[in-house]
Amino acid sequence: MEFVRNGEKRAMRENKCTRFLRIAVCAVLLQIPFPIVGSAQTQEKAPSLEDQWDALLKKFHGRGTINGIETSTVDYAKIAADPAWPKLLGALASSSEPTDDAARKAYWINAYNILTIKTGLTKYPVASIKDVGSLLNPVWKQDAGKAGGKIRTLNDIEHEILRKMGDPRIHAAIVCASLSCPDLRPEAFRPEKLDEQLDEELKTFLANPAKGARLDEKNDTLYLSSIFDWFGEDFTKGGKSLRTALLKYLPRETALKLTSDTKIKFLDYDWSLNDSARLKPLKH
Repeated sequence: MEFVRNGEKRAMRENKCTRFLRIAVCAVLLQIPFPIVGSAQTQEKAPSLEDQWDALLKKFHGRGTINGIETSTVDYAKIAADPAWPKLLGALASSSEPTDDAARKAYWINAYNILTIKTGLTKYPVASIKDVGSLLNPVWKQDAGKAGGKIRTLNDIEHEILRKMGDPRIHAAIVCASLSCPDLRPEAFRPEKLDEQLDEELKTFLANPAKGARLDEKNDTLYLSSIFDWFGEDFTKGGKSLRTALLKYLPRETALKLTSDTKIKFLDYDWSLNDSARLKPLKH
C-alpha cells in the first residue's frame, strides 16, 4: 500500500510540473511574437518605384555647364553599370498604371524620364539622343520600354498620355536628355507633393536665361525656350496669351518689366546629350 501511495504522490507531482511548464510556455509565447515562415512579418517590403528612382538619382544626377548652358546632367556610363538600374527597369516593366489622377501623372512623368535615359543608353556613347534614331525612324517613335503593362514609345507617353491630362507644367518636368530640356529633377515625382514639384520645375526652368527665359530689355523682347513654341497651345487654352500663362512662373524681376508690347521670340535648342562626362563644374 505504501508503494501505491508513493506512486500516486509521484504522479501528482509530475502532473503539477507538467501543468506548470505548459502555463509558463504559453505565457512566454503570448509575450513574444513567433515568426511564421512566409508571413508578411518576415518578408521585407520591396522598395517602391519612386524610392528606387530616388536612390539612382542621388548617385548619378549632377549639375554643371555644357556648351554655355547651366543644366542638370546624368552619368550615363555609371548608371548603366549599376546593378540597381536593371532592377528599376524591371520594376517599371512590371508596374501597373495608377488610377488616381495625381498618382497617374507622377507615374508617367517618372516613366518618361527613366525610359529616356534607357533610350540614350541603347547606342551610348552618342552626342545626342536624336542619334539613336534617324530621319525615317525618329527616336521618339521607337519602342522605349515597358510601363503600365505595355511597350511604350516616348511619343506615346508625352502626347497620348501626359498632354491629354491638360496640365502644361508637365513640359517642365519631362526631360528629353538634352541640354536645352528642363532640368531633370533630382528626386522622383510623387503624387502627395506633385503640384509643388511641378510649380518648382516650371519656375526653375524659366529662371534659367540660357534655356528657359531671358528678357532683352533694350529690345523689349522676351526670349523663351522653343518648348513654348512647339507646345504653346497647351499653355494658352481658354484664350490666355502665352505671356499671361507664364507670368506667375517667371522670375519676379522679369515679370515686372514685361509690357503689353513685349515681343516674344524663341531660343535655339541644343539637342546635345546631358551627359556628365562632358561636364564643367559650376563656378561659385
